[in-house]
Amino acid sequence: MAHHYASKTYLYSFFVLLFLILAGCKNEATLGTSLNESILSEPQIEHDLEEIKADGKLSVITIYNSTGYFIYRGKPMGFEYELVERLAKSLDLELEIKVAKDIDQLFNMLNRGEGDLIAYGLSITEARKKVIAFTNPLYLTHQVLVQRKPSNWRKLPGYKVKQQLIEDLNSTHKRNF
Repeated sequence: MAHHYASKTYLYSFFVLLFLILAGCKNEATLGTSLNESILSEPQIEHDLEEIKADGKLSVITIYNSTGYFIYRGKPMGFEYELVERLAKSLDLELEIKVAKDIDQLFNMLNRGEGDLIAYGLSITEARKKVIAFTNPLYLTHQVLVQRKPSNWRKLPGYKVKQQLIEDLNSTHKRNF
């Protein structure tokens, strides 16, 4: 009888553990909204230029990467770093860099008041424009898709070659790769 009770307990524990694991998983449909939900769930703190000048310090949030902000031989460098360094100097402020681990953390740190601005090459999306203010873009990029033609493309009519190529990145979810 005790053996039967123990196996029920193990079985029950297994199902509880399985439920907890599955409850923690996110499917692709919820991943697209997680950024906005995490941004909006954080307290939104405003800090204007006069308050920043009164503090005497410009706190900038960025992500450590090979072009925007990195440390080389003990010296901070990078494109975004140089821009905010010049901004801080022109405003006669001390520069403080805070590093976020990812884009979600950039927004959350800003909204919690842990920094005054974000220095990172972000794409401007409608969802992001609802929760943060962007400056004028410093550089523009366009997506380019590079792909192989079918191996026998010279023998195929043009419309068949076109059918096998991806032309719209938004419709790639329909294909199996």
